Amino acid sequence: MTLYRMIKPMVTLTLVLTLGFTAVMVHAQAGRGKGRLKGIVIDEEGKHVVNALVEIAWHEDQKVKHETRTNKKGRFVFMNLGSGNWQIFVDAEGYRHTETRTNVLQLTNSPTIKIVVKKPKPTESVEDIMKKELKESSSLAGKANQLFADAKYDEAQELFEKLLKKQPQFYQTHFFIGNCYKEKGEFDQAMAEYKKILEKTSESTTEKDQQLRAQVQAAIGDIYIRKNDLKTAQEYFKKSLELYPKDEILAYNVGEIFFSSNKTKQAIHYFKLAASVKTDWGEPHLKLGYTYLNTADYKNAIASFKKFLELAPQSKQAAEIKELIQSLEGM
Repeated sequence: MTLYRMIKPMVTLTLVLTLGFTAVMVHAQAGRGKGRLKGIVIDEEGKHVVNALVEIAWHEDQKVKHETRTNKKGRFVFMNLGSGNWQIFVDAEGYRHTETRTNVLQLTNSPTIKIVVKKPKPTESVEDIMKKELKESSSLAGKANQLFADAKYDEAQELFEKLLKKQPQFYQTHFFIGNCYKEKGEFDQAMAEYKKILEKTSESTTEKDQQLRAQVQAAIGDIYIRKNDLKTAQEYFKKSLELYPKDEILAYNVGEIFFSSNKTKQAIHYFKLAASVKTDWGEPHLKLGYTYLNTADYKNAIASFKKFLELAPQSKQAAEIKELIQSLEGM
């Protein structure tokens, strides 16, 4: 009885020591075996990458690691590996870090792994990024302008608003958004967009902003024409030309307004202004001819019509104007 009690603890202690020793041995052998891992590292052009650092880690215990470098042919090999998944890390000068996984088996020849490393993308400078964004914005503006020309005002407005969101510093875009509203007959919204331009350029003295303010004044004048408020329209067109008298289109439009209102003296002034700004444009001379004709100034009417034919000989109205000149000269 006494002997049994003395022996039993000794057996138990021996068993515990044995199990502990076995666990240490198992951990020491982790990731060990007879498996072999062969590989080759190449770049995107298929060239061998020499002296690349290749590290592998066993998936069951990341502390079990091995490393080597590729030879002159870009090849590497690891021996005595245990079964299972191994993670592979490749680093080479001039290339991006690359990771992959492979499965290692015992007693079979694993196929050679091909690892392709890529060169890093060149870092874009701030200037390059700005150029890229401006190019994209220019393309967007071009599409929006074409949609506007095609009378697709909703689609054009959507693109202009998208452009403004991408490039809020392009405050000029409010003008084009306003034009879309105007063409849709949504005059209050159009006026709101135009006022944003006037507020933004209120203290600017640059020629570019002066021209933009003039265009806005003319656009507002156009709104009043559509509202049949000719008097207010005239005021805005006159403001427009005071701001930027170099714009022949604005001058011509003001001349048209005065002409339609039978204010021939003012109409002649603005048609002449349009003709002086753009000397090769025949249309102002045609309208001058009609204006002089309405005042019975046949001499100046004939001279204006002849100048029109000189500048626009292929015009659809050319034949009609030639007959009119003959009639006036025969009077």
